[in-house]
Amino acid sequence: LHEVAQEWRELTDVLETQIRAIEHPEEQIPVYKRLGRIWGEKLGRERNALECWQKVLEIDPADVEALKAMADNYRAAGAWMELSDTLRRLIDIGTLGDGIGQDELKELYAQLGELEGTTLMRTQEAIDAWRRVLEIEPADFRALAALETLFTQEGRWEECVEILERRAHALAAPEEQVDVLMQAASIWADKIGDGGAASDVYE
Repeated sequence: LHEVAQEWRELTDVLETQIRAIEHPEEQIPVYKRLGRIWGEKLGRERNALECWQKVLEIDPADVEALKAMADNYRAAGAWMELSDTLRRLIDIGTLGDGIGQDELKELYAQLGELEGTTLMRTQEAIDAWRRVLEIEPADFRALAALETLFTQEGRWEECVEILERRAHALAAPEEQVDVLMQAASIWADKIGDGGAASDVYE
């Protein structure tokens, strides 16, 4: 009745009373989840929602739905360190093959790479995340572009060339492949000072 009338605040009181009456913590989880959704989606009270999702994780630390909800909450609040930690927890679950598929795992690594490289400015953590994307999909152009940028910023030229060569192999059009390989050869010649390697790339 409360829910039909959209008396969401009163419904939270009912659900909190319900939780206190439930003896087994595992049986509290669905009620905490419902409460978290109401606080966040209906009442806009993100802190209250976060507390509910944290309660779920206290009972089941590997609950994917709760971790995703917390990631959304931290992203909206600009809580970047907490978001990084939560993405890593989701990735840990995904690497165990429990409730997260390979495509979703790849996206989690991409989100982590973007966050670490662009927002938190932790270059090595970003590189590690983007390399994980390539382990799942070797021709992922987002990862290749991000790694090229990161290695260029860091002056890690040999690794930059490696990424350029991988990008060239992933491209379908021969003219695009040539452009990228010319860029790689230029780095060998100008940044690394290895004319022999540059000529190998040109060939």
